[in-house]
Amino acid sequence: MAACGVSFSESQPASELFTELTVEGEPVVLQPVTAVLEYDQVYPVPVKVKCYLIRPHRARWLVARETIAANPDDSPEPEGIPGSFSFRFLVSKPGKHYVDCLTPEDPTNIISTGFEVEEGAGADQPPASGRVAPADGRPLQSPQSTSQGGPP
Repeated sequence: MAACGVSFSESQPASELFTELTVEGEPVVLQPVTAVLEYDQVYPVPVKVKCYLIRPHRARWLVARETIAANPDDSPEPEGIPGSFSFRFLVSKPGKHYVDCLTPEDPTNIISTGFEVEEGAGADQPPASGRVAPADGRPLQSPQSTSQGGPP
């Protein structure tokens, strides 16, 4: 299936926390794309999330980290608080890539999506303006994501 110029495949199903992970934009070498992670926060504690860009059989790079605020509903079956955050990143090589988002404290909270990156006319040009995580894992200099949701 293709959407917004991105080919998706082998998506991992939603977890107890994560509901959807998408990659938006034109997947061309050294041009920014945006990943959007949607969640439903039911936990009464803040939850740390890390997202990685993965090139199979090669390497993985941290492209985002975020903390989801605690759900203030401490009842035995709290109503989830939906939210999302997005982050931009670059990919330096063509081919199959994945974005995995997970909670380091609970490995069952993981979601993944795959996409195909192509060479393109933009590959020899500087990336579009705006803040993006560096290509292929150079350390993040500051938080690169935007959040929505959480307690009012």
